[in-house]
Amino acid sequence: MDPILFSILKIILLLMRIYSYILLIYIFMSWFNLRDTDIGRLFARVSEPYLDPFRRIIPPIGMIDISPIVAFFVLDLARAGIAEIFFMVHVKRAIFRKRDCAVPFFKRSQTNGIDLPAFPADEKEFIDQVLTWKQYVKDAYAPELTDFLDPRMQRIVNTVIGNHGAVSVRAFGGYRESERKRMLLFPDYFSPDEDDFHLALFEVHYPAKFVSFEHKHVLGSLMALGLKREKFGDILIGEGRIQFFVAAELSDFIQMEFRQIGKTPVTLTKMQLGEAIGQQQRWLEKQATVSSLRLDAILSAVYNISRQKTRALIEHGLVKVNWKTVEDPAFQCEEGDTFSARGYGRSRLIRVEGKTKKEKWRMVAGILK
Repeated sequence: MDPILFSILKIILLLMRIYSYILLIYIFMSWFNLRDTDIGRLFARVSEPYLDPFRRIIPPIGMIDISPIVAFFVLDLARAGIAEIFFMVHVKRAIFRKRDCAVPFFKRSQTNGIDLPAFPADEKEFIDQVLTWKQYVKDAYAPELTDFLDPRMQRIVNTVIGNHGAVSVRAFGGYRESERKRMLLFPDYFSPDEDDFHLALFEVHYPAKFVSFEHKHVLGSLMALGLKREKFGDILIGEGRIQFFVAAELSDFIQMEFRQIGKTPVTLTKMQLGEAIGQQQRWLEKQATVSSLRLDAILSAVYNISRQKTRALIEHGLVKVNWKTVEDPAFQCEEGDTFSARGYGRSRLIRVEGKTKKEKWRMVAGILK
């Protein structure tokens, strides 16, 4: 998008947001008989030209004039529509860049002898994408940057690319201990640095004295913007501060649209990568007794939900074990396994302490706070 047009669009969205606040205040004034005051008349001069057409179309319901409320929601929908146009044109163009090259899936020569069929069937599509990236780097002799990948995906990329060949790979997520990272595939002439990973770090400002947020709250609010999980990296929470990493091409969109966590208004400040707070994951330990080490039994005990609901989550593909989707409720878990269940957050099987006299398993799990 042209920088001038982009700046104009940002100004329009800002003015529409301010005008919606003016309308909202003007509506509240009618409830408290404040429209005859000086400030009320000032708000009327600004608001009435917009409200008049709605009054002509929408008749009052008894003594209640609902046209201002309808006008407010119409303005808010229009602002959301313009924001979506911005997202489609400015963001998705960078996100969904397609390659014209097509790479057959089973080519041992492109994977340094890796036997691809040994990978689980549900990972073949991603491996095929990695091969496409690799072929592009070889053909175009230019680097290729991925989205944020979880540790499982990172391992697959490293396995497929290998350590010896015309294409190399490096990963970076914004700080040394990062879990989710963007990976850069590049030819032998290229020497990457941190700027080549196109990362942005934001700090969230919120009333920390009155509310507290966990990882799942921040994650849910980011997902509510309509973004894929792959578009943002680690979420850092510690000492009353919250930060998160995003792909740099999304920075403007995030700054305009990320306004609240749950129902709490928040503001953002863009930070330098070196200002990332230390990641101190807090795991709330929980002791439990389960009938078996099946996945559905473990999650039922960890999240205090029924086995039936747990099985539904698993069978609908909403549960990951060690960053890989598992759809079998009978999957056998082991010490050290990391779980994530959509809507319930992340947990970990810290240790299994043996069986009780009634042949049940004692375990200690951790829930990420």
